[in-house]
Amino acid sequence: MQDVAPWVFGILLFCTAMFFITDFLKKKKTTTWTKFNPENKELLTIGECLDPAMEITDEADAQQYLEAYIEYQEQFKNEFTAGNTARSICLQNIGYYTGYYNLETQERVLRLFKTEHPIFGPFPETSKQ
Repeated sequence: MQDVAPWVFGILLFCTAMFFITDFLKKKKTTTWTKFNPENKELLTIGECLDPAMEITDEADAQQYLEAYIEYQEQFKNEFTAGNTARSICLQNIGYYTGYYNLETQERVLRLFKTEHPIFGPFPETSKQ
C-alpha cells in the first residue's frame, strides 16, 4: 500500500497542475489579428482593402494589417506616380477612407494607423469642438 501512495499523489499533483494551467490559458487574453485579404484574391477592391481596417481597435493589429496592405500594394509599384511609395499610398488611402465613417471611427483609425486624412488633416475639425 505504501508503494501506491506516491504514485496516487503524483497523479493528483499532475491533475491539479493541469487544472490551473487550463484555467490560466482560458483567462489569458489572446489577440486575433485582422487578416488582410483573407481570401487571397489577386486583385482587391478598395472596400475589400479598407473595410476591415475601419474595424481595428488595437495598435499592434493596425501595424500588422498595414504591413500586409503595403506588401499587397507593392505589386503596383510600376504604376506609382513620382515620389509615392507603397507605404505613403496605403496611409493616404486609409486616411481618405475614414472620411466615409463617423467621427469616432475616423479618430480611432487615424490614431491607430498614425496617419491623417489627405485633405482634412489629422482629425476632423468638428470632433475638436
